[in-house]
Amino acid sequence: MTYQDPTRVPANRAASVSCIVPVLLEAVGSDLTVLVPSFLWYDVGEPYAIHMDIFTGHGEPITWLFARDLLRTGLREPAGQGDVTIRTNRRERPGHVLITLTGERSSALMRARPSEIEYFLRQTDDLVPPGTEHQHLDLDILVGQLLGRPAPRPPDRKRA
Repeated sequence: MTYQDPTRVPANRAASVSCIVPVLLEAVGSDLTVLVPSFLWYDVGEPYAIHMDIFTGHGEPITWLFARDLLRTGLREPAGQGDVTIRTNRRERPGHVLITLTGERSSALMRARPSEIEYFLRQTDDLVPPGTEHQHLDLDILVGQLLGRPAPRPPDRKRA
């Protein structure tokens, strides 16, 4: 899928996505900044996680999965210790959020507008208020997935 419609989620994810917000990231290099279309999306079925799809123009987007709290904390103070770190940029361009994505072979520094991130987080908070995530987890399905069992089918509804 190429980046044509920022509100279009790939078909294999569309049924579960509860919230999606387009975000225009800037990939920051030493002497070059490149605009990178992307979007943040949230699935109530995974209440602790957010997904970030980054479109490189080469087919399917690159998807990063990380904690919603990591994104929220990164708006106030440096957050993250692994593949994703987030912090505000107070030196070069005040008011921007810096997201560092580290893969197996390389890393990328992305710059985003805090207003877009804050808007996305407000949308997720309306769906699942912080602190209530546990109420949205189906532990039977989660344990089944961990054990390699297929997800149970919903029961047939009898018509009255």
